[in-house]
Amino acid sequence: MKPNNNNIADNEIIDRIKNIRDDLFQRSNEEIFKAIHELDLKYAGESFYNTNINGILINLGMDKKSIALISIAIKRLTSLHDDNPSDKYLFDIGNGFLSIADIKSGNKSEISFLIKDAIYRKARGYLNRVADRRNLPSAATNFGNILEKYGRYYEAILLYDKAIKSNRNFGMALGNKAIALIFYYRIALKKNLDILFEASELLRRALDSNNTLEIGGQNAIDSFNLHLASLNNFLTNKKRRHPSSRIERTSYQAFCSSRNIYLNFCFNCYKCETGYKDTFFPPFIEKIKHASDQERLKYHSFSKKMYYSVKTLNQILEDYATARSIRFHAAFDNFNDLDADTEYASVLDYCKNSMSYGYSKAAYLKLFNILDKIAHLAFYNYEVEQKDIYFKDLLGPAFQDLVIKTNNRGLLALHNLARDFEYDEIYGHLRIIRHYLTHDLVDIKIDMFSEANKNMELFEDHYLTEGLLTDYLDELFQIVKAALLYFGQALKKDYDGATKNGTNPMLPLTILKQKEIFEGFD
Repeated sequence: MKPNNNNIADNEIIDRIKNIRDDLFQRSNEEIFKAIHELDLKYAGESFYNTNINGILINLGMDKKSIALISIAIKRLTSLHDDNPSDKYLFDIGNGFLSIADIKSGNKSEISFLIKDAIYRKARGYLNRVADRRNLPSAATNFGNILEKYGRYYEAILLYDKAIKSNRNFGMALGNKAIALIFYYRIALKKNLDILFEASELLRRALDSNNTLEIGGQNAIDSFNLHLASLNNFLTNKKRRHPSSRIERTSYQAFCSSRNIYLNFCFNCYKCETGYKDTFFPPFIEKIKHASDQERLKYHSFSKKMYYSVKTLNQILEDYATARSIRFHAAFDNFNDLDADTEYASVLDYCKNSMSYGYSKAAYLKLFNILDKIAHLAFYNYEVEQKDIYFKDLLGPAFQDLVIKTNNRGLLALHNLARDFEYDEIYGHLRIIRHYLTHDLVDIKIDMFSEANKNMELFEDHYLTEGLLTDYLDELFQIVKAALLYFGQALKKDYDGATKNGTNPMLPLTILKQKEIFEGFD
């Protein structure tokens, strides 16, 4: 059989590329550029070479801490992507900007740098566009790693889950998810040991994976081993509280748990009833003797700040539970008879109106209103003076100064999350939809359009498909949940700092449950 010349060329290129990084590491940038130019001429037109050489150049630039090398690689990749769009090019460009940001920050991720940086945002923008199965696990994991720098651990977990769904043995996602779960176990008021057992299993799988060393290097192996040893020591003689299979569920519980839209620290653990409840409560703290006797009488033994904080949280929980119920009924109730009572007019554009869509739109707006309430909680608890407060105000100078002054990564997470709702950021489309729903219109086109049309152009012209409406609604549930967790992170950091230093004594707020107060009233 005649040999395949393309395969011979590819094998030659593979062998050459494997040695490039080591060969060029000791050389100056000028020598590296010359060597790359020679390789470009030798392998001109070879797709395998074009696909891989610039990723190698970025890795080399990171090893040498050379922004110049990485910048050249990004420029080359951008040109290649413009001529022949590829997810591999998107991933390498995103990785390039990530490497530049890491070099500039010294990889210390200090808040004063992160709050002003735009390069990590550039990296996320490219990584977020990667969709092919081969590159998605690495792109999603690196995206999650960036969010962790900003204290956005919950969204990072969602991205690690996305990577694991694409490749269940992707070691870096498994290990990083485990570390994020350990973080949330530490800040939770009610501890769930099952989370630590899950983290332990994830770390073992990460260390067993063949790709962990290849992708993360020895530093990742050492970090995962250290966390696993610490977990094993802590979990000695401890047992899972709920080792049995998942409990019997109602259709409502099954629907909500499949979308992970309960407000708690269970993280998709549904082995007991707690997983199906909204048990989230942030560590509100009271300064000792903070409130006057007159104030405590007026606000039922609480300070004014705590009184309104708890009432605002109750409203958030009520709104979230209501939006969740609406989401369920929009999906399962039959509205045909009710829709028949309303004579909708047709303008021959294949748009359809239904109470089902109205329910979903109402839930969408209610979730956005919760974000404004979370901003109110943050401003009120940190005593930032402002009359009218909206989620976008977390980007304002007063809140930004607070983030830098307190060096609080939970507050940084809220600030950075709010930035992502700007028009050209990763959640900008959600904000535009809210604007149209509130002040204009959003029509639902029947799902006769191709997947290629499911992009931003649909709602720029006031159109969505039914599938996109529910996808964006489910995304918004997760964002609201993330924002609440970040607010909790911020308060926990303050409480831990105060008690550790022994200054400014504080007391954790203990709250009775309403059902205990009103028991027997019905």
